[in-house]
Amino acid sequence: MGKRGLAIIMPIPNSAFALFHKFKKYNELHGLFNEGETVLLACSGGIDSMVLFHLLLQLKQPFAVAHVNYQLRGKESDDNHEFVKACCIKYQIKLHDLIAALQNGPGIQEKARNVRYRFFEAVLRENNYSKLLTAHHADDQLETMLYNLARGSGLKGIGGMKLKSNWITRPLLFVAKEKIIEFANANQIEFSADSSNEKTDYSRNLIRNKVIPILNSINSQLSSHAFFTSQIVQNSIYELATRRLSVPFKLLKEEILRQPYPFEWINQKLSDFGFSRSQLESIFELLKNNKSGKIFQGKLAKLILTKSGILVCGNYSSIPIRRLVSIPETIETPLGNFEFSLIDSLDDNLYKHEQALFLDIDKIQGSLYLTKIPPGMRFKPPGLKGSKKVNDYLSDKGISILEKENTYCLVNENKLVAILPYVVSTEFLPDVNTEFVLSIAYKY
Repeated sequence: MGKRGLAIIMPIPNSAFALFHKFKKYNELHGLFNEGETVLLACSGGIDSMVLFHLLLQLKQPFAVAHVNYQLRGKESDDNHEFVKACCIKYQIKLHDLIAALQNGPGIQEKARNVRYRFFEAVLRENNYSKLLTAHHADDQLETMLYNLARGSGLKGIGGMKLKSNWITRPLLFVAKEKIIEFANANQIEFSADSSNEKTDYSRNLIRNKVIPILNSINSQLSSHAFFTSQIVQNSIYELATRRLSVPFKLLKEEILRQPYPFEWINQKLSDFGFSRSQLESIFELLKNNKSGKIFQGKLAKLILTKSGILVCGNYSSIPIRRLVSIPETIETPLGNFEFSLIDSLDDNLYKHEQALFLDIDKIQGSLYLTKIPPGMRFKPPGLKGSKKVNDYLSDKGISILEKENTYCLVNENKLVAILPYVVSTEFLPDVNTEFVLSIAYKY
């Protein structure tokens, strides 16, 4: 049967009250989600996801909830489902729920994972939510690292989960489980327990319930250390890959095909550059069938199939950039350098500069960020009464797909300010009342 109640009663440390401020600051530092954008929270009803639920409420962050009832635990599953429903009704949060009648058996955890993430992705796409938030924490990171190590994974597996990966964000990854319990206790947060987490018939549960407690007896700060270690490993992987990509390299077809196990050889050479196994399988099949000209995009590189084999080259667009713009500052991008500076707007000759964009700095509220083109983002082009999608605007200008991939935007308070180096949104153009202008000079 499911348990519904409060967190375990214990003395409330002062640190519990500080978690919200750490959560807020960590989000701001890493740009995990933006103020005002609607995110989707994966919520089981357990203590971790309910703490994240209440942190988002305290932050006044717009969000919706997604919940999957696998019906694997009978009434307990239904109790969890009803609990999440009740919480969403109480706080007027939109709920997206799915009943997926699965059967216990071999591989059930992987099947359940596939079901929920397919559901989450569909909900994101259909409702235009910006990203999915999960309540994975530092102890989950430790568990993942140990699980991958036990399976014999490489460096990438030991690096564990990322704070941000594609459309998934894990804003509690830096928080130890004990801090989550303290926060739930301090704020009297209700949750619905999942008894299956206490079983040891799954590998992850065995690590969670048996292995980690033993390791914690050696070092009680183990999960926090594991989180920081994961960041070091992930950064090392990235730095290693980017160093290797400083000069493009080729893998010749004849060299690939003479290997005893050619696909595994390709996999070993390219997987660290962020190409998925399915991509590598497609690349290998095309290579065997003498197909050339196709381009594949990995997380850290671009791959081009040529008549002689495979060309791998570095790609700026693969670098995950969402960074605060300082003034003055010069920022390098694949399309050239952009020099940001504040100037007096009274110079009549100012706007005749063909290699610069200009905007009214006083129309910027808060921080200005440089980012890749946000999916579905619209803006108001000069001379057009309504708005237009950024991708459509660039297509109308004849901008190629490769150039689009390397195009950056300026955003402010979820509004698109400018597409570099092409246009400034009408809302941010200088006018007769402008006192100071932000100049963005463009140099090849």
